[in-house]
Amino acid sequence: MTRRSPLGLTILFVLLLGALLSSSAQAEQRAWECAPEAGEYSDAHCVTSSGLGSFRTVEIPNGVKTKVLVTNVKTAVATTAAAKSILKGTLSGLETEIECTNVGGSGEIENAESSVSGTATVEYNGCTVVKPAGRGCKVVGGGLTTTVLKLTTVGQTGTNLKISPASGNLGEITLENCLSNKPPNITYPVGGSLIVSTSGATATSTEAGITGQGSLTFGGNAAGLEGALTISKEGGGPITLASAVLSGSRAVTCVPDAEVISFGDAHCKEGGVGYVHKVIANGTETKLTGTNEKTAEGTTASQPSLLRGTLSGLETEIQCTGVSATGALTNTASSVSGTATIEYSGCTVPKPAGRGCKVKAGKITTVLLRAGTAGQGVGQIKVQPNSGTELASITLESCLNNIPPNTAYPVAGSLVASSGGATATTTEAEITSQKTLTFGGNAAGLEGALTFSKEGGSPIALT
Repeated sequence: MTRRSPLGLTILFVLLLGALLSSSAQAEQRAWECAPEAGEYSDAHCVTSSGLGSFRTVEIPNGVKTKVLVTNVKTAVATTAAAKSILKGTLSGLETEIECTNVGGSGEIENAESSVSGTATVEYNGCTVVKPAGRGCKVVGGGLTTTVLKLTTVGQTGTNLKISPASGNLGEITLENCLSNKPPNITYPVGGSLIVSTSGATATSTEAGITGQGSLTFGGNAAGLEGALTISKEGGGPITLASAVLSGSRAVTCVPDAEVISFGDAHCKEGGVGYVHKVIANGTETKLTGTNEKTAEGTTASQPSLLRGTLSGLETEIQCTGVSATGALTNTASSVSGTATIEYSGCTVPKPAGRGCKVKAGKITTVLLRAGTAGQGVGQIKVQPNSGTELASITLESCLNNIPPNTAYPVAGSLVASSGGATATTTEAEITSQKTLTFGGNAAGLEGALTFSKEGGSPIALT
């Protein structure tokens, strides 16, 4: 025989959001699945960011009800044991403690644009009455089942999730066999609500933390709850909460927020307070602009773009001081892609030195380029021609003795750039090692930086 329990409710919600929340205090907490794919996390719960690991977060689309499972398995002793769930309170003036060893349940969650909500029911088994000691009290049926619980991140801060009953109480616990009927062998409601904290896919609560909130009751008296639960997508991976994409695969804007601890700079690159990521909705084309302004010397100067290769056996270098771009991007559930055209100005030919070579009109304009994060590593974006193989054409003129020849040279192939905050960068060594970029038919390297922004708006970052 099973009875509904407030303990199950609280643990369920802890688990639910525990799996949903990440350890970083950011705005717009939504649910993401921690998937076994190359990404920035080294653990299956997407807690430890190592820069390059075997796990990444994958978005759960907005408005889609996602079935979830909860358990206390592998929540203690370095994820090798099950954490017990313990409800503590006072009944008839006696200190009372209910302890359950096995916890499991199911429910569903649904993402909104900047929050996640859901419902769940949790079953507790292996439940005993540890206190009051020596009175022989037992939990009827040795197990508990919560009422339907609801949870939400709306209005919560940091990694917090509010848990409350869909109606009535969180649950109830019936005691039996208590010596001299002390405390009375009756049913006790677990009522009120609680706020839990989570890290990765594990939600935990402490007696002191819940008691301090003053909103959870057991038999009408103040109560505390201690335990840990994890939540996973039914048939999938663990679930974590984050303000935006954590796997480095989609686009977000970097917007001011003076109260949230997240980023301290307008490009959302360095940790601090003042700026946060804001999700760009999936399927919506977003126009963007790009520039090399404020990409060097602590974002106070413009970093030149350098193309290096070999023409007619001579080391050749094209340097451009101005760079601007226009285009558009679109997010999907797990990647971002878009097209853009880049114009380089102030272009000169430092090498071969002393030959008087010039770039025609001092400008270079690319063909329509296509860029995307699908299949790339964390913080990386692949750039290639939208069609054909040629990225751009550079015409040289005025070269002494026509060496190298005064003609048009194709820049062809593709390259993978790295993103840090709102700035995409390449180095000659990185691009040369990729062996996918050519200049005049020979291997080439590219060095430079570009910052992208939403047209008329905030900087855009990959996260």
